[in-house]
Amino acid sequence: MVDRVASRVENAKVVKVNVDDNMALAQQYGIVNIPCLIVFKDGKEVNRSVGVIPEKSIEELLKA
Repeated sequence: MVDRVASRVENAKVVKVNVDDNMALAQQYGIVNIPCLIVFKDGKEVNRSVGVIPEKSIEELLKA
């Protein structure tokens, strides 16, 4: 679903990380619950959502 939404948002890029395989990265970003969507702009975190959210909400996060 995130890939589909990102394809509609200009300059959006999706990277999926398996936190079981990348525990250090999950710890670095304070991910304790999944799913977790973190939005970065210019290398800085600008938005975060934890849990399942509707497509429209994902699109709003990516456009923010």
